[in-house]
Amino acid sequence: MAAQKNEEFGVIRDCVDSFHRVTGLGALVCAPEGNVLFETGRHCRACTLCANLDQPEDVCVVARAQAWREAERFGGKYIYACPMGLTCIATPVQTELDVIADITVGPFLMVDEEDFVTCELESRTQDEEKLRAARESLQSIPRVAPEQAEPIARQLFLSVGGTGKSFRIGDLLARQGASSLMGSLSDFTEREKQEENPASAYPILIERDFLEAIAAYDRARAEELLNELLGHIFFLTGGDFSRIRARILELLVLSSRAAIEAGADETQILALCEECVGQMGSIYDVDKLCYWLIGALKRFFGCLFDRVSGAEQNPMPRVLAYLRRNSARRITLEEAAEQAHLSPSYFSRMFRARTGKTFSDYLTRLRVEHAKRLLKQPELDMAQIAAQTGFYDQSHFTRAFKNVTGYTPGVFRRRRERGFDELKE
Repeated sequence: MAAQKNEEFGVIRDCVDSFHRVTGLGALVCAPEGNVLFETGRHCRACTLCANLDQPEDVCVVARAQAWREAERFGGKYIYACPMGLTCIATPVQTELDVIADITVGPFLMVDEEDFVTCELESRTQDEEKLRAARESLQSIPRVAPEQAEPIARQLFLSVGGTGKSFRIGDLLARQGASSLMGSLSDFTEREKQEENPASAYPILIERDFLEAIAAYDRARAEELLNELLGHIFFLTGGDFSRIRARILELLVLSSRAAIEAGADETQILALCEECVGQMGSIYDVDKLCYWLIGALKRFFGCLFDRVSGAEQNPMPRVLAYLRRNSARRITLEEAAEQAHLSPSYFSRMFRARTGKTFSDYLTRLRVEHAKRLLKQPELDMAQIAAQTGFYDQSHFTRAFKNVTGYTPGVFRRRRERGFDELKE
């Protein structure tokens, strides 16, 4: 293990030295605990500007540590202003979930020197001797054009941050995806807080729609509903990590069952589910949970939706997705059979064997599920909803809806308005 670490650090040192020779920027490489591993060029600790203006060194140490943490959270690179107002770049050298080193490149100057002196230095001291010494120190600081900072940061991460043995481009994408997911969850929470009647109960109906989207192999719809479910989970649990993890595990089990019932490979899905349960047991904070969740969902959806194409592919996923997309219009058995490239009679038997429902019953349930979502919109009357969900008229809509749910559409809408989410079917 020690030999492997030494080899990795040797590679990191070579990459950092090469980066310095190409860009002219100094770099400081530290262990995750903060102790310096090695340094090159005119790096952060070699900057004398702080000493000239009596800035304590520990302030810079704290700023570097905070920047490293932000770089880990936001996709592997972070451009920030040091306590003196100069610019630095932080990046971690990371494996899948571990950081083996942290790098700070800089400082460098991105603004006009006189503007920097006026806005930064003179605001800190009026002592002429200190300002003179600070100006002299500033002469040794590299200059970087503002438009070059982002490309330099990206190159730093790709050439140096990715030298860990277990690094993969997928890790970068997962971390960026986790950052995006956390942002979406935060936005959802803020929106709910501002609502006059924020969500107060777990959305069973949305969960059912999500599981049905999985059964219909509708990936876009499944991902959309999953994001909404995660928003509710994070909001309703109040950030309680143990409850968040329990809800996600429950959702994982339900999703696996729906996928298997829809024809996904049972062995593959169960193995993935078992692996995910084991991994979640070692995660104890929301940041890492979001990072893990992005990777797990990508693998789960890939296992479920990235099916083999051609004659060997089960035609049902394609047919079910087609029905969901077109349920608002008249669809005949013959039209659906054409999607499967089968005769209507054979398709009818296969459809019932695979779904447990006749073609007409399944299509009616799809339309009822669509109608449930439209009933949340008070501006739509029953005739409009009937027209938008593929029913012949309002009378046909009412009969079909009651047969499926046990309620007329009007009663269903009123009960939802009073907060009854869990309606029997």
